[in-house]
Amino acid sequence: MLIENTIAIAAKMDYCGLILFGNPEYYHRFGFVNAQNFDITTRDGMNFDAFMALELYPDALMSINGKFIDDAVFDTNEDELEEFDKQFSIKEKTAAKINISI
Repeated sequence: MLIENTIAIAAKMDYCGLILFGNPEYYHRFGFVNAQNFDITTRDGMNFDAFMALELYPDALMSINGKFIDDAVFDTNEDELEEFDKQFSIKEKTAAKINISI
């Protein structure tokens, strides 16, 4: 539901497409294809299966090409992540119990 809602919101905002890094086996079901199909590469000029794009309407990305530059907000290191995690209380994972009465 999350990706379906994201696609719908992006379309309503008049974006022409979405780009993501993800598992191709999962995201292909939503219409994502390798970004190479649109002559789009990573900032380093690379391409790989997990680098995918989705047109939000027919031929929306046909005139788009070049390098995808991801936002600096995604540049993190282990120390920053550990500090961020300290903001949240520790949760213990437990198995869910279901009681069914007939």
